[in-house]
Amino acid sequence: MDFVAKTEETDLDAIAMPTVNAFLPLLEKNREKIESVRRETMQYGDTERHKLDVYYPPSNEGPKPPILIFIYGGSFTRGDRVFPPPLDLVYKCVGAFFASRGLLTIIADYRLVPHIKYPQNVEDVRDALHFVAQHLGDAGDTNNIFMYGHSAGGSLVTSLFLHDPALVSAEVLKRVKGVMSLGAPHYFAGPKEDQRPIVVPLYGDAYEQLCPYGLLKNASSETLAALPPLFIMRSEKEPPRLMNAHDKFLEMLRERDVKAVKAGIAAVHNHVSPELALSTGEGEDWANDLVAWIKTLL
Repeated sequence: MDFVAKTEETDLDAIAMPTVNAFLPLLEKNREKIESVRRETMQYGDTERHKLDVYYPPSNEGPKPPILIFIYGGSFTRGDRVFPPPLDLVYKCVGAFFASRGLLTIIADYRLVPHIKYPQNVEDVRDALHFVAQHLGDAGDTNNIFMYGHSAGGSLVTSLFLHDPALVSAEVLKRVKGVMSLGAPHYFAGPKEDQRPIVVPLYGDAYEQLCPYGLLKNASSETLAALPPLFIMRSEKEPPRLMNAHDKFLEMLRERDVKAVKAGIAAVHNHVSPELALSTGEGEDWANDLVAWIKTLL
């Protein structure tokens, strides 16, 4: 965490690989511990992008563990549930961390821009959720499912519950007990030129209405009533546009009188570092806060 603490730069292009490189030695030091967690890959849809990994808690004694589904970020255009070496402990470190805290942890791939348009990526997240609810009852408590998304993944998990109540089956919806996002681009309005190559191909010209902020602004009272409890978090050193997106979304939640909302900040972290810190023993407080929040909802 020393690198993150000393770096004031927030631009993603400037900090991404230096942040990754700062954490790789810490992850490598803990490789044996991370890879000791049982991991199983399953197919939840038709393509190579429709796979998910299940990370099992170390003990199968006692009650079935609650389930956490993690959706990673990558500007809607990139990302894998496991990267090739030397990045192969990303996101294994996430699965291992939450499994070690007693959560059956799922990390799902989904289709990416430019090969899809909204809401196809949200539908992938929906399909992963439905698969977990229908097929993992022997391993976890499918009546206590939680979802967590970082960056673009946070936008996807939030959109899943705001896009259309019919998108998630009523039977599965009642099993989702909480949704958390971290550093999510919930708000797009007049995106800068460097964002347009992603935002417009994904959403079309209706990006202001289809981003989570727009969906929330126009949501029906029935949609809002069906929302699970929300935990909206950002890193301390987010880029200004993501800080603005965080603040605007919280402001709209208050305007729409959504009650079950918790806000938080991942202290010291930049946009890239929160998941990289997991299973290193450094910078894990934000994730411990997430686990504690989950436990309050069981």
